[in-house]
Amino acid sequence: MNSLLKVCCYSAFFSAVGCGIPKDSRDSLEIARRLSLKVGVTDNPPYSYFDGEKARGIEVDIVEAFAEKENLEVEYVKGSETYLVSKLEKAEIAILVGGFKKNTIWKEKAGLTSPYDEDNHVILIPKGENSLVFTLESFLNNL
Repeated sequence: MNSLLKVCCYSAFFSAVGCGIPKDSRDSLEIARRLSLKVGVTDNPPYSYFDGEKARGIEVDIVEAFAEKENLEVEYVKGSETYLVSKLEKAEIAILVGGFKKNTIWKEKAGLTSPYDEDNHVILIPKGENSLVFTLESFLNNL
């Protein structure tokens, strides 16, 4: 009986601790709300590209709709895939758009959202859980 009580206590404790999921050691969503949502944009029309200084494309439109829903200002960072994945790994940008597919070569260095279309396009995100990713995934699932 004593071991059953211990199991129940441990189970209750770990359930209570797990209630804060998703864990967000970087405070990613709060930082995006307080400062801006930093989005990497690589050149891959029609998904993402720059027209002069203006970010454009299908995925840029998705980011804009997400930012509007969450009341976030967006700051776009232009660069190559290699440069922007490096910035993603260092948490210098929050997400990366570029017409990536689920089988991207970058999946070892970056996390991926669930595909948002039938062609398996994804948005690159930092590896691991965070509240920004959770909120973005919820938004993408409702497109």
